[in-house]
Amino acid sequence: MTSENDLCVEIRAEIARQRGSRADAIDVQVLEGIVTLTGTLPSDLDRWNLRDAVIGMAGVKRLIDETMTAPEPSLRSPDADIAKPWFPPV
Repeated sequence: MTSENDLCVEIRAEIARQRGSRADAIDVQVLEGIVTLTGTLPSDLDRWNLRDAVIGMAGVKRLIDETMTAPEPSLRSPDADIAKPWFPPV
């Protein structure tokens, strides 16, 4: 049987392995096999991948996902300025 501390360490390692997620941006709490994740991820895809990974881990009885998604400002599309309307000078 995995202790709560060991499970927490394993989950943090999985967060670090996930593409796009920052381990320091996600808080992990484990109590009697119930895992609670809080924090912010850059996209819904990263959030779903992390949920799937944690749910499949040995020792996880239930997952409470309180994470949110918020794209990082640096991920702004380089085409954002191109989409502005252009009108020829009169």
